[in-house]
Amino acid sequence: MKTISVIGMGYIGLPTALLIAGPGKKINCIDKDKNKINDLKNGKIFLNEKPIVKLFNKKKNFLKFSDTLLEANIYIVCVPTPVKKVSKYLFQEDLSILYSVFKDLESKIKNNDLIILESTCPPNTAIKLYKKLSKNFKINFANCPERAMPGSTLNEMINNYRVIGASSENCYKMTKNLYKSFVKGQIYKTGLTEAELIKLFENSYRDLNVGFANEVDSISNLYKVSSRKIIKLANYHPRVNIHEPGIGVGGHCIPVDPWFLIRKKYSKNSLILSARISNLKKEEKIYTQISNKLDKKKKNLFFGITYKKNTDDIRNSPAKNIINKLKKRFPNIYIFDPINKKYNNISVKSVKSMKFENLFVLVNHDWLNKNKIKSKKIISF
Repeated sequence: MKTISVIGMGYIGLPTALLIAGPGKKINCIDKDKNKINDLKNGKIFLNEKPIVKLFNKKKNFLKFSDTLLEANIYIVCVPTPVKKVSKYLFQEDLSILYSVFKDLESKIKNNDLIILESTCPPNTAIKLYKKLSKNFKINFANCPERAMPGSTLNEMINNYRVIGASSENCYKMTKNLYKSFVKGQIYKTGLTEAELIKLFENSYRDLNVGFANEVDSISNLYKVSSRKIIKLANYHPRVNIHEPGIGVGGHCIPVDPWFLIRKKYSKNSLILSARISNLKKEEKIYTQISNKLDKKKKNLFFGITYKKNTDDIRNSPAKNIINKLKKRFPNIYIFDPINKKYNNISVKSVKSMKFENLFVLVNHDWLNKNKIKSKKIISF
């Protein structure tokens, strides 16, 4: 029986463990957060997506939870690789969690073990880790960047395509055999660094596209025309796909991954860096626009605090950042999100019964289409 240790019980690791789990496999679920591990042992998960909750209840008996690394034949690394702020418009990767995991792995791995890296990393990270480990062990090392979208996590993991960067042909076959147990999308073979770049370019493209959409919005406003209408009609062209403009870029990938590509030696005229800065500035611009319109004496409601509509995910949320800044100047503003209620300071009953001077729609959850809020003015972005 193959033993698999999935390291990191977050948005990627736990769903991955659930999809792999089943008869004939021993799945260790590892996370250093003792509270999270205790919750999982007691049948509680922090992910609210119904398909994940349902799968957890179905498969939890196949899983073993631990806050220390357990020995296995296959290790799947799904830990965060965040960025840290260096200056106002510059961030760089923080791989301390990842390096800590690989330090622990050095005391557990054996010859012929398979290590799969799902965490998103800067180019050449995987090959450096592989070379370091392979000095003392004959290992198989694969890089298979995660595929997930909050609100549709399992669907993405099952139906999206995957790339597997592998240290050898045998390693590729081993990794593909594991992923084919739950992936219905096409699987493609690449090198270790190629797999990293594919993931980074995917999300950098989306960041660039949002930056372009926001510029379309700004130019359209100068001519007093609807950018939404322009984008909708422009996208009828078979080779055009302009994203929606917004208040900034949030989530666990798009505002983070481009920084892994930005390096001093080739970033002077970088489109990727320009888009990143443009999208950071958009958040500041929205904050300034709102703060100039607010009257402390009147009732103002801010709707939506998540990073995108119809999800409870607040990671890198522009809406949350804007509201936190506004609260320092305007402590009496009302905040309401029907999906993530953590920051709400007004009940749903009051939201529906009160009349507001301004309704600022930062995140346009579908809830707003089905429920009426009384306001003299609705301001959407």
